[in-house]
Amino acid sequence: MGSKSIGALNKFIMAVTVAVTLVLAACNFEIKDAQDSPTDEGALLATSKIDFALMQTAVLNECSQCHKGSRTPILGSLEEFQRNLDQVWTFVSHRAMPPSHPLSTCKIAALKSWITQGTPEHSEVVVASLPECLPSTPKNKIDPIQNQPLSYKIMLSEILGRRCLTCHNMDEPSDAAKVLFDDYDRIMEDTKHWQAPGNTSTVFQRLTDKTDKRMPPPDKNGNPPLTPEEINYIVRWIDAGKPR
Repeated sequence: MGSKSIGALNKFIMAVTVAVTLVLAACNFEIKDAQDSPTDEGALLATSKIDFALMQTAVLNECSQCHKGSRTPILGSLEEFQRNLDQVWTFVSHRAMPPSHPLSTCKIAALKSWITQGTPEHSEVVVASLPECLPSTPKNKIDPIQNQPLSYKIMLSEILGRRCLTCHNMDEPSDAAKVLFDDYDRIMEDTKHWQAPGNTSTVFQRLTDKTDKRMPPPDKNGNPPLTPEEINYIVRWIDAGKPR
């Protein structure tokens, strides 16, 4: 066989290989798309049942991996999840845990659905039944923090839960556990940190400190301290009488 014939044969084989690869890739994409839709991320399949197994493998799997052995709260079994459910929900719903990357809206909705069902081991409710997990659901545009009403609930969700509760919680071994932000009544009783007017409060002083005592410190993901708008929201919330 001449060199021209061999070259033509090689080109033909290469063309066939590329075509087959593209066809298989298209098939795989269609299968994956059919399986994963409709969810807000590929980790939760639309047909997945919202039961304890889903919590362990796809929703709270990072929590389970970390909170085992001697790391409290222990989250190894269904009974342990149920026993520590209030604490888990507080941190997860305010996106304070897992600290590396908080759960998506879809996963939080799945956790809430599981709790609403009574934390069953088995369930017939599927992920596709949750509006938060539908890709066609338009995402609500969140107003900048300075445009939102003054309330403890918003401050906890948008500011404290995101940047402060990782350290300021009862499981933290450092002194940060002495100043807790996850309970409104506790904040109202705290006269050492939330004094009025807001721009004279201890909280404000720590948020704007120019030394290494400034809070919150940059986290392991490199996130900076609070923005001026977030600090101003806290000051205005204090001056408004700390509305719930």
